[in-house]
Amino acid sequence: METLWFITNPNSGTATRAKCEALEAVFEESGLKLAGRTEFPEQKLPEAGELDSAGVDTVVLFAGDGTINAALCALEKWEGAFLILPGGTMNLLAKGLHSETDPHKIVHAARASDRRVSLPYVIAGEHRAFVGLILGPAASWFRAREAVRNGRFRRLMAAARGALRKTFGERGIRVVGARGSAIIIRRCSSRPICTGSRSPQSMPATGSRSSSSAGNG
Repeated sequence: METLWFITNPNSGTATRAKCEALEAVFEESGLKLAGRTEFPEQKLPEAGELDSAGVDTVVLFAGDGTINAALCALEKWEGAFLILPGGTMNLLAKGLHSETDPHKIVHAARASDRRVSLPYVIAGEHRAFVGLILGPAASWFRAREAVRNGRFRRLMAAARGALRKTFGERGIRVVGARGSAIIIRRCSSRPICTGSRSPQSMPATGSRSSSSAGNG
């Protein structure tokens, strides 16, 4: 890990600009070169060619699980490494990868180690799940969560009413098993709605321990 591209999301939860600046100071103290930075979603995620042209070997993601998912999917064909730091609300992927939750300590640990871990992930249509899935009517609560995050309380009431209606008024789903590399998901009425495949390919990541307990949804 020598040359970095720093991707953050100030709206993710704990990835404030002050904390981002503190991490950039840690990069400098550790002798790491910062080739570029992106504030997502205000700025477009970098492309693989842009990272390669800048000599980047590691993308540092200091954001929530949603932003991390978006970046990993956008750069799925890039052959560099990713350092996942806990910068969101739940930080499920970062907690699964690291035994430490302090971003500064994770950076120092990654600097001292050249180990990588591969992240298995589930493919469901155009979506990728690296750490968990929310399926069925309960998934509609994300609109209420985003309304709270953005301080839009009028929209929160409408979103909560809609989520309640869907949660208790629509049929749920259940996982009925696996067939080959596919995970079969059905409505409770047994009508299939989704087939997700567990990809045999790996996603490069840099972590503070040699194996990951995250990535299976």
